[in-house]
Amino acid sequence: MLFVPSEHHGRLVIMAMLVYAGKVEVGERAVVPFRALATPLAETIGPKPYPKMYEPVGRRPEEVARWMFIDSVDGRAAETIVEHLRASTARMAVAQIRVLGGAMARVPAEATAFAHR
Repeated sequence: MLFVPSEHHGRLVIMAMLVYAGKVEVGERAVVPFRALATPLAETIGPKPYPKMYEPVGRRPEEVARWMFIDSVDGRAAETIVEHLRASTARMAVAQIRVLGGAMARVPAEATAFAHR
């Protein structure tokens, strides 16, 4: 990750990718609790078009992806995620936690082609 300072390469880093689909001012207020959790190593939060969030960063043939859906992340689940990341031999081990809710969860699942409501 080029935006993470080199002194943190090879160390466990928590990265949050936050999305607020609405007015910028309301989104800025929504991220305040996340900003209060820790001092960021790099600032990547700011207004941008939704597709910018998914720009390719270059996949390598040795990359492996696994996923699952869970209803919540409690302390034990968070510990398990961190244990797996620390045990990984990957050049860059990543766990993505995505919250699927809000306005999109209020639309019936059969109403659109979008899955995982």
